[in-house]
Amino acid sequence: MDRTTKLVKLSTYNVDVIDYITWGEQEQIQGVIAQIADLQTGTGKLNADTMFNYKKNAIRIAVRKITEKDIEIPFSFDWLENLSIPDGEKLYSVVEEMLTKKK
Repeated sequence: MDRTTKLVKLSTYNVDVIDYITWGEQEQIQGVIAQIADLQTGTGKLNADTMFNYKKNAIRIAVRKITEKDIEIPFSFDWLENLSIPDGEKLYSVVEEMLTKKK
């Protein structure tokens, strides 16, 4: 599936992020939260770890390409977790905006 991407310029990286997610990708992202839900009682406790995993999974799905000085680098959670706070927040804000957009 060919989708357009949006370029996100971070401190030392250029990151291409997809412009929308598919139904299947949405299910994968929401699956992180569903793992803590008790389907019998309709309860579950959302905690910081779950939200962190939700954000990481959303970014993993949304990122299509990462370059640093014109060299493509592979996505990894290690790369993501070692971004500066401003870079991580900027990247997630773009992904979050894309997640709430209807296509």
